[in-house]
Amino acid sequence: MATMVGTMREQLLAARQQTASFEGIVADYMNLMHRIRELEVRNAQLDREAGELRLENDTLLSTLDDARRGTVSSAEVSYSRSLDAD
Repeated sequence: MATMVGTMREQLLAARQQTASFEGIVADYMNLMHRIRELEVRNAQLDREAGELRLENDTLLSTLDDARRGTVSSAEVSYSRSLDAD
């Protein structure tokens, strides 16, 4: 009985030694999977922010174009008034 227990113990220890080297690999894999998920979430946040910034940029460009057209219109009005004054 003692030899059978000893043999089983040796087999279990041998199996443990064989799987021990994979524990680190599996742990690294799990850490990488967690990191990938974090980066996916961050990437989605940055995509949303980029979309908001593009929209804001379009709005500012539109406002700038309107302001430029307004300035041209004022210049045209001033020129027109100067012609009327002559």
